[in-house]
Amino acid sequence: MKRFSSPVFESARQNLFQYMNAYCGLTMEEFGKLLDHCSFRTIEKKEFLIKPGEVDVYFNYIIEGVARKFIRVGNKEITLQLSTEGHFIHAEHSFHTGMPADCYVEAIEKTSFISIRKSEVETLFEEIPVLN
Repeated sequence: MKRFSSPVFESARQNLFQYMNAYCGLTMEEFGKLLDHCSFRTIEKKEFLIKPGEVDVYFNYIIEGVARKFIRVGNKEITLQLSTEGHFIHAEHSFHTGMPADCYVEAIEKTSFISIRKSEVETLFEEIPVLN
């Protein structure tokens, strides 16, 4: 992943490392390998990360902004998840099964993510077993 030097990115990177280290004892070297498999993505307000019928192939950590996951039932939108900086968001059923999503993931405001593709996660499980 291209290294960014903004204070917001550096803070998010450190928070993500602390989170992952607390759960699986990830070293800074292993974390660097993980980041090499990630991408930096930004979407604008009201833009979608995923829509029903699409397969979600990204696991996303929010660096900056707000995103929500929701479904439509008739004319109503029902919010299932609201995520801010330092939280993850994706259509987990779709991500884990490879089946089309039944929900939307939308930016409430301009939102930046550290994202990793499912295929990269599977590769990292082989390279860094502690992630599994």
